[in-house]
Amino acid sequence: MDLISEGLVSKTARVMETLLEEQKSTSLRKIAEKCNMPKSTLHRILSSLEEEGWVYRNPRKREYRIGIRFMCFAQKWRLNHELALLAHPLMESLSEVSGETVVLAVREKKEIRCLEVVETSNPIKYHFRIGTRLPIHAGAMGKIILAYSPLQVREEILSSPLQKFTDNTLTSPDTLRRELKLIRERGYSVSIEEVDIGGSAVGAPILGPEGELLAGLILDGLTHRIETRLEDMVPMVTETAREITDLVSS
Repeated sequence: MDLISEGLVSKTARVMETLLEEQKSTSLRKIAEKCNMPKSTLHRILSSLEEEGWVYRNPRKREYRIGIRFMCFAQKWRLNHELALLAHPLMESLSEVSGETVVLAVREKKEIRCLEVVETSNPIKYHFRIGTRLPIHAGAMGKIILAYSPLQVREEILSSPLQKFTDNTLTSPDTLRRELKLIRERGYSVSIEEVDIGGSAVGAPILGPEGELLAGLILDGLTHRIETRLEDMVPMVTETAREITDLVSS
């Protein structure tokens, strides 16, 4: 059932707000009264939300409550928000010391989303915005996240066509597999103009208490600035990532 029609988005939001306010399952009649909405319209909205997992309906009592999908989404948002808050001061320090932009990002299915960005004061730079999508198979961020993702995720990505952004993008699955193995062994990734000509980066993983991947951290800048200081950049990024990992685990 398609929820997209004039005024229906705001009605759906009212329904979700009402369910969030309730401490337990709520009847259709009570929800309709609180939302000031006809039961027929409300039932269509609730049925669509139930199909998608956002709402749960108790078949015996014919009552509704927030579904597991919404709770998982809210939990993930809270964890990402807290991770960004913890990481920000250390990202600022790394940016100040290196003179480059620092980006924190997480995997969302087959894409990567920027979670936090600390831009360099250097006027010549590549811009990132919170929420920006990045490729998962190319660049320092893509490779560090893919390298530390579960094997099933890696193979799913590697079995799909790999987009070529520049001549330096690795599009051979076998070559990329070897690169990802090397990244896991040494604990960091390097990208030299794999996504943008003139841009390079160094990345490291941020891990959870059980060693699971939480996010990726990269130091990004112009190629001539990164390449000439690579020996200094790598320990800067890996140490900062370890410090964030320690904060998360403490």
